[in-house]
Amino acid sequence: MEDAQYLVNLLKERALKIAVAESTTGGLISHYIVSIPGASKVFDRGVIVYTGRSYEDLLGITAEHFKGKSTVSEGIARKMAESIRQRSGMDVGLSETGMAGPMPGTEQKPAGKAYIAISTREGTECQYIEIEGDRQAIQRGIATRAILMAIAYLERTPRPACD
Repeated sequence: MEDAQYLVNLLKERALKIAVAESTTGGLISHYIVSIPGASKVFDRGVIVYTGRSYEDLLGITAEHFKGKSTVSEGIARKMAESIRQRSGMDVGLSETGMAGPMPGTEQKPAGKAYIAISTREGTECQYIEIEGDRQAIQRGIATRAILMAIAYLERTPRPACD
């Protein structure tokens, strides 16, 4: 995937390392990144969280964080990105949470709805997206959009100062 190659090159150029927390995509973002030769220089880890227990065990996101929220929400996507960055000690945390189907979505949780977040020391940004298609198309679309969001964020963020 050309976008993943570009992201890996951008991270290398900036001397940054990334960690990923995924739900809907089941590891596809991490797969795209580690498919690139040399990704080990910029990729530390990817975690897949799918149940309340895994959110708590792997990211420290407790039931308290979910009060009044769905796992598919801006707040949870932000918390996922922040937690994976902080727990891994990496420069960049990238996350996604969404609904892939195949069951027809509800108005509140339609299939194809997702939130993508990126976290750095400078802050956390989140994007809402909607992807159409079957389960695999939705998963690929979310993973691709997450990588594109990371590229866009890094391109507009000033390079870290030299020590």
